[in-house]
Amino acid sequence: MLNIIRVLIDPLHPARVRNRYNAFGWRYNAAMSGNAGLERAFETLHAATTGAILDVGAGAGRHLSYYQSENAYHVLELSDTALMLFANRLEARDGQKPEVTLEQGDAQAWRGEPESYEGAMLAYTLSTMKRPWTAVENIAHTVRNGGAIVILDYIGQRDRRAPLWIIKRNAVYDPTRSLDTLIGDAPLALQHSEPIWPEPSLNYPPARLCLFTRH
Repeated sequence: MLNIIRVLIDPLHPARVRNRYNAFGWRYNAAMSGNAGLERAFETLHAATTGAILDVGAGAGRHLSYYQSENAYHVLELSDTALMLFANRLEARDGQKPEVTLEQGDAQAWRGEPESYEGAMLAYTLSTMKRPWTAVENIAHTVRNGGAIVILDYIGQRDRRAPLWIIKRNAVYDPTRSLDTLIGDAPLALQHSEPIWPEPSLNYPPARLCLFTRH
């Protein structure tokens, strides 16, 4: 009973996030398909590393067009509906396809094999989590020493265009929290950071792209 109450009152409970995405995620993916920040994020990651890449919160396959055939991608996604749509989009893709494996899971509780990836991508994922620093620590655990992690999100800001349920409950939107606080105890070193301005038609707040190396 207590767990049911927690789900009902907490807008960032994984079950609530999953249900929202299952219901409305297709709209979000349609809007995000025009966001140049994703292309820039993958350019940054691919320039820093190649090989096995962990993609956290890839949604219904909006990242697929940025995947490179010479790399292998492991997708960790909370929504079962998103994974089904991702698989369908992958199957329909023409030409040479990258190696892609799909897994349903919550990055805040997930523990992958240590140092099993060359790099990781977290694009617009942490802003849906109650404990984003826990997810970053878990992801860093799976990236090899010297590997690259790219975070693209609305880091440390408040914006009237951001959903109120995220602004009120999420550390990523809290301007009093530093980037160091966001990554928690993860062994990461910031290498590059730049603002990402979305297309005006999206009416989304500006985001920030950060490249880290694991040490």
